[in-house]
Amino acid sequence: IYHFLNDVPEKLKQKYVIVSDKYRLAGAGISIVYELPPAKAKQKLAESLDKVRVDYQADIEAKQQRWIEEQIQSLLDKEKA
Repeated sequence: IYHFLNDVPEKLKQKYVIVSDKYRLAGAGISIVYELPPAKAKQKLAESLDKVRVDYQADIEAKQQRWIEEQIQSLLDKEKA
């Protein structure tokens, strides 16, 4: 098992940007925690926030459009009645 643990970080380092490896006992097993460098983490957070803002804005605009269409339909229905 120690050979496996020594091999895993190298494989992950080839695939991900890793600033540090932290090994700690977690109950019956071992937990390995990988962290992004602060600059990379900040960039990922900014990208996520931008995506959430865009999605939120699109959702608000869609709700506003539905509300406007409902109001117009309501007025048209009143005119017909």
